[in-house]
Amino acid sequence: MLSNTSNFTNNSFTFGVCNYGIPVATKTSWTTQNPGRRFVTCKFYNPDSMMSGCNFFRWIDDDMTNWQRHVINRLVKENKCLKNEVRPQDRGFDGNSSDNGAMEVYVEKLENKCNMLTNEVEVLKYEKKIQILR
Repeated sequence: MLSNTSNFTNNSFTFGVCNYGIPVATKTSWTTQNPGRRFVTCKFYNPDSMMSGCNFFRWIDDDMTNWQRHVINRLVKENKCLKNEVRPQDRGFDGNSSDNGAMEVYVEKLENKCNMLTNEVEVLKYEKKIQILR
């Protein structure tokens, strides 16, 4: 695990400042190829505006397996779906007491779905452990 100091070491690289001499920024990639993978870069790097600052870039985390990439991408997709489902104002619930019953049923449905996904993640973790032991 990395410390919050401006200098740290990973894979024989020592990071502290970028090519501009400014402390690096730690960011997380959420591309489908590198979901959840952390990296350090020039603090002026901004993928939305295509600014790359001084082009300083180093991965913090090791590359992941295809299995890990697949699972994380699927969980990110499920998370987005669940976030869209949880917006009560979009479902016509306005907080009136007459909505309480419908809201409780809806919340229970979402809780069941979350539990199902949690169980699926645990099964995948177990399968991965078995795969490693082989």
